[in-house]
Amino acid sequence: MTSSTPALPSFRKPPIFEVALGVQFKAPQLLAVHIGGFHRRIRDQYPKVVQVPPIPPSFEVFLPLPAPGGPAGSVGIAVRASEAFPRQWFISDDDEHLVQFQSDRLIVNWRKGEGDRPYPRYSEVRRRFTEAFEAFQDFMREDVRAAFDPNQCEATYLNRIPVADPAGWGRPGRWVRLWNDDAEEAEAVQFSVHRLLKASDGNPYARLIISAEGGMTTAGPAIMLNLQVRGRPLAASPAGVLDFLDCARETIVTRFAALATDEGNRVWEREA
Repeated sequence: MTSSTPALPSFRKPPIFEVALGVQFKAPQLLAVHIGGFHRRIRDQYPKVVQVPPIPPSFEVFLPLPAPGGPAGSVGIAVRASEAFPRQWFISDDDEHLVQFQSDRLIVNWRKGEGDRPYPRYSEVRRRFTEAFEAFQDFMREDVRAAFDPNQCEATYLNRIPVADPAGWGRPGRWVRLWNDDAEEAEAVQFSVHRLLKASDGNPYARLIISAEGGMTTAGPAIMLNLQVRGRPLAASPAGVLDFLDCARETIVTRFAALATDEGNRVWEREA
């Protein structure tokens, strides 16, 4: 599963407005006092704190292949989240970067917010994830005295494609190759597709989820195009987590470039 593509497609002005890299793990026995122990390690970069409800545990499950014409052989399962240990948002001074921490998850986000903030590129988001991840491992080893046992990873790219007016919601084919001609005159469009990603032995280990729909945003009407890869790391280790995220990013970027139309390539200024 090691990333091997020498040069990925690149855009000077991609429509990305948020990127998230995360890992889910077996929850250790944590107390409220532990929150401060982790925050202390990253407070200089993320001084602001907001408490929000936890995200339910979620697992990509792959069942045996069905018989021809039978039901799909893979599902995603979400488990009710415990309210005993809330999710914390640790936020940078400029509100652009965010570390999410709860009893069984660590997620690092970049958020565009308002204005013309440029996307800092995957290398910067990965660097911040790696730093928070290393701080988390120190926290687990020194404060919690528990082993780190990852069971799922995820990489998410959220894209916001502005349209001139709400009628543009029904013409997403101008930007991405997801719909047939019948959708071009639709009043509104919603789209979702799941694709299995397989390891070298042919067995699925993750799922690529592509979804899109038109809607109103704070910046006006837009098509929201989201690409996410979720699954289990092939190696239950810190290195396995980073390898999964690198491969997930490669899958997402390659797939986005394949979906972009000539008009999308022009507006987003494709470089490679």
